[in-house]
Amino acid sequence: MSPLTARLAIAFLGVALAAIAVLTVVTLLAARGGIAELTDRQQQVTAERAAALAGAAYEEADGWDDADLRSAVVVASAEGGDVAVLDRDGDVLEVGHVGEMRGMMERMHGRHERALGSPHVEPILAGGEPVGTLEVRFPAVGGLAAAEQLGDALTRNVLTAAGLAALLALVAAGIVASRLTRPLARLTGTVEAVAAGDLEVRSHATDAPGELGTLAQALDRMADTLERQDELRRALVADVAHELRTPLAIALAECDALVDGVRPADPERLASIREEIVRLARLVQDLEALAAAESAGLHLEEEPLDLGDLVEDLAALHAPRLTADGLHLEVDVQAAPVAGDPLRLGQVLTNLLTNATRFSPSGGRIDVKVRDGDPVTLTVTDDGPGIPEDELPHVFERFWQGRSATAGGSGVGLAVVAELARAHGGAVHATNAPERGARFILELPRR
Repeated sequence: MSPLTARLAIAFLGVALAAIAVLTVVTLLAARGGIAELTDRQQQVTAERAAALAGAAYEEADGWDDADLRSAVVVASAEGGDVAVLDRDGDVLEVGHVGEMRGMMERMHGRHERALGSPHVEPILAGGEPVGTLEVRFPAVGGLAAAEQLGDALTRNVLTAAGLAALLALVAAGIVASRLTRPLARLTGTVEAVAAGDLEVRSHATDAPGELGTLAQALDRMADTLERQDELRRALVADVAHELRTPLAIALAECDALVDGVRPADPERLASIREEIVRLARLVQDLEALAAAESAGLHLEEEPLDLGDLVEDLAALHAPRLTADGLHLEVDVQAAPVAGDPLRLGQVLTNLLTNATRFSPSGGRIDVKVRDGDPVTLTVTDDGPGIPEDELPHVFERFWQGRSATAGGSGVGLAVVAELARAHGGAVHATNAPERGARFILELPRR
């Protein structure tokens, strides 16, 4: 048993034992109080019966001189009481067999001499008139035999039940504490493994109770994300190396040929080398843009702005270039208040328009729409062939060149869009328009 398991088990057991102790004490006190009340009531009833029998004896003998009080004495003595019958003047009547009867009854019930409590005084009535008084004193401790037995049995049963409950609490505390700490041990092992660099390990503790199961799911999702990020990082290094290798190799080969005199240093050869250098410069520029987008959330210069106005102004700047490429730009905007960095949001629209331009045929149309709502949306739809369904989940990944492999893209522009959208607290989605081309939807929180 681990230290945490032992501590939890002790805590659970302590709470359970405290509850059992309180319940036991309250139950015994309540039961003893009820038994005492029952005993007092039974003693009162016994005294009333004995007084009624004494009154009947008085009426039958027409006075105390010949009255037979044995029945009254027997009723009281049978319950352990000491009886005294007094006349109107308070004188004790001569009943010589009272002490003998009491002693006989005590010996029959196995009782010994005990201190007597306060007397139960009952008037003796004959013909509705008081003719004397009957006093019955019961033992101060014990009371009726049946009540004593009931109290003893109840105490034994309550204590037995408390002991069984304590044993059950001990077992339950151990089981519950173990069930709670076992997933924690697995989670700890998973965290240590991830910290050591093993990104494939998973806790598989999703069946843990309550918040522990939720924590296990979150931890496994975090491990999935870390593994995916590690794969992307490795892929990024490989893609950058691949992208740099080809132009460098071509430029180096051309330079070697020029140095060795194999080829003349004419403008055509120099232009070829320059083209490869420009390709390298463009790739480095794209990498810088991606790095800047990833860190944009740290230094965004946000300000209140109308996304509709911003898009309309930028579209007017891009319209001549698109017209030169044989494309028609259709702009439909609404006033849409957001909080953002105008330069970064302009970069988002520029990248989306560049992507749409790359895939729209000559004579095609690009639609740009801004709609107010919660969230505010910017939609760019091109006139191209659309995006294959299997490529939709990957279009915002770095250096992904599915359909763009034949369109001259570097696979960085849409990754920059996704990073800037996240930096602004929004998101971007790609889908295929029902009627034509691809559709990109940027969502931003409404100010």
